[in-house]
Amino acid sequence: MKVVAVLLTLAIQAALMEISWAQSSLTLSEALRRAEANLPLPQAARAKVLEATARTRLAGKQNNTNLALARPYGSSQTGGFGEDIIISQTFEPGGVLRPRKQAAEQQQKATEADQVATLLDLRRDVTSAYIECLRADAELAQAKSSLEAIQRFAEAASAQFTAGDVPRSNVVRSQIENARFRQTLTQATTDRDNRYSTLKSLLGLPSDAPLVLAGALTAKTNLPNLATAQSLALSRRPDILVARAQVLASSAGIAEAKGQRLPNVVLEGRRYNLNPAQVGDASIRIGINLPLFDNGRIRAEVRATEAAKQELQLQLKETERLALLEVEIALRECQQALQIAASFEGESRLTKTKELLEMAQIGYEKGASGYLEVIDAQRTFASEQVEYLRALAALQLASAQLERTIGGSLP
Repeated sequence: MKVVAVLLTLAIQAALMEISWAQSSLTLSEALRRAEANLPLPQAARAKVLEATARTRLAGKQNNTNLALARPYGSSQTGGFGEDIIISQTFEPGGVLRPRKQAAEQQQKATEADQVATLLDLRRDVTSAYIECLRADAELAQAKSSLEAIQRFAEAASAQFTAGDVPRSNVVRSQIENARFRQTLTQATTDRDNRYSTLKSLLGLPSDAPLVLAGALTAKTNLPNLATAQSLALSRRPDILVARAQVLASSAGIAEAKGQRLPNVVLEGRRYNLNPAQVGDASIRIGINLPLFDNGRIRAEVRATEAAKQELQLQLKETERLALLEVEIALRECQQALQIAASFEGESRLTKTKELLEMAQIGYEKGASGYLEVIDAQRTFASEQVEYLRALAALQLASAQLERTIGGSLP
């Protein structure tokens, strides 16, 4: 009975969570948190950072202490191999350990920068999907409104034709326009379904989960100047930080390779007899281990590491060049999108098309204009509304891309 009660409680809690989810509106910040918590890539990036952190701690440690236990048979005068117990420890010099740890620390920084890049990509993808859903919602609402308006005029045209006030051409034209707006509504519905499927996938939700968004498309955005944007990119873009860390790691690698010429200190403790109850000789030895003839291996390794560093330095310069170019292009696209969105506001095309539609409707009601003028005005107004919505979405998408390009939020 207790098991049944627990299962029932869990089922009720899950149902309540689903109801709460269905009734609440999802903000963009909540969507970002949910995606980061549920998608595997951010979790994989965190695991990779933990791995790099552990390797950094390991890089600064000396080698393990070795214990050898053996019982020799035969002669014990075989050059020191007659001891029953041998404890040995090899100490690498600081000229090897320090650069090795420094290289590991830089690799850890590179891994952390890769994690930031993963989160920035996720933020851009979720933000873009969220904006596209807002646009699809607005376009669907606009398509429904336009269809309802056309249907009202179609009914009026049919009634006027029945009364003999208008020719049949008005009825046929209204039927054509009605079919066109129905097709537009179908396309808008499909587009909305696809956009929401994309967002739900990014949030880790099933495709049939109810989802209501709390945001709205706006033309408000603060754009930095080019110098500020490029400075931000150079200081915090993950790919640049990764390239810099790799250069520093290669520098430490050169020092580590040169340190191979330094001697290792060897400490050994030996006991002749394995049985502690029996008397046996014991000794402690301290010595050094150093390379005598390496056939140029160390020198070749140093040269190879120096060449690798030079390659990484050139790659860093290329990464910075591409970053500056990407920032310039992304900022220019944002500025263009902002200008296009602003052109719809105030005494602009949107206001004029709305005024044109109202004039056509009033003229039609008073008999001063024909039915075709109303249809043309309605189509023009609907088209401008859709273009305005797409301009707002384009601005927000461009802003999201600019944030990814500079490596973080806009100032």
